[in-house]
Amino acid sequence: MPANGLFIHRYCDVIVFLGAPELDCAGHGVCRVFPPSMIAMCNRPCPNGLMHLEVTRTGKIRLAFAKESFKKSVWAQHFRDNIFRVDSAFSFPKFVLRRLGITAGEVVLLPGNYPCVDNGKDWVITL
Repeated sequence: MPANGLFIHRYCDVIVFLGAPELDCAGHGVCRVFPPSMIAMCNRPCPNGLMHLEVTRTGKIRLAFAKESFKKSVWAQHFRDNIFRVDSAFSFPKFVLRRLGITAGEVVLLPGNYPCVDNGKDWVITL
């Protein structure tokens, strides 16, 4: 059991690409996710880093963006005031859902401002 006392049912690590309007993206938020093994094939200039996804016993989905894997400029732009802004909906791909044990439906990160907790090593958002 993790130190925070919450039982984690399933988890998945991915490389997440974040929208960067200065690079002609439509807006902020999650743009793409790939398995970590594919990072060598993803030569995009977009901000990217490691994201850990978890499904808790209560069915909540937790996104943990690993701070050490992002440049500090990304911290200021994407996690300012402990808010993660999403301008366009993002549907997580099937490979993520399979790894999380989700066999039906989809998981969509809807547009909005998501409060995030800075626990020192990650920015954590719970859906």
